[in-house]
Amino acid sequence: MRKNSYKSVIKNYKLGLSETRKQTKTGTQMESIHIFVDWLTIRQKNDGRYTAVNDGHVMRVDQDGEVLHSTAITKNLEGSYSSSARVRITDQFVELSFNPSRWNRSNNVFGVKYEHAIEVANELMATLNQPAFEKGRRHYLKSSMKKPQILYTGAEITRIDMTINIETGSARKLGAFMRHSYRQKLPLVETRRKEETVYYGKSGKRKILKIYPKHKELLFRAEKSSNKEEVLKIASHCENVGMARVEV
Repeated sequence: MRKNSYKSVIKNYKLGLSETRKQTKTGTQMESIHIFVDWLTIRQKNDGRYTAVNDGHVMRVDQDGEVLHSTAITKNLEGSYSSSARVRITDQFVELSFNPSRWNRSNNVFGVKYEHAIEVANELMATLNQPAFEKGRRHYLKSSMKKPQILYTGAEITRIDMTINIETGSARKLGAFMRHSYRQKLPLVETRRKEETVYYGKSGKRKILKIYPKHKELLFRAEKSSNKEEVLKIASHCENVGMARVEV
């Protein structure tokens, strides 16, 4: 890692922001928001071009030793900076799960947009000597129902976690923002707090929104990181700008 890598990360983030700001009498107004992909699970049918990738099989056999059912075990992949991914390719389907904003990167503070996330997924598949995921198409089939049946080909996104960074301006303002967030209520959704994270929705449910101080999470991760010094510098930056992370 180069000595000025931290400065490069910050510079590239600022250059890549998909937001513009304009000065008004009330201060800085955000016109658009940079949304990152923080987790992606992509899946498609295996048309025969993909070769098997797994970590073995779990089989169910009867009392005579005949195999009744066999399930491929997902293979864990290790990238640089302690990043990881999960992949499973069988005769029927291809599935990849990972954080494209973290894969082979020291942190996920300044992540990637959706289009870039798909590129990262295809680059990862290339390292396994596998074809890229295909862009799907909708086919409308005639049906006895009033509405036509829709058949989708190609890759499908079965899970996507999105996140944004909110810069409140300072550590003091971040504290006020977090206290304000905890007092907010959403219809039919429970608001709770665990340590310094605010949750909207119950844990274990697929639909949940959470807000937390990003520098706190980085400080915790830095203790186990192989590039502790860089992570601490980025954590310091996040604290100075009062960065809150919103994930859904």
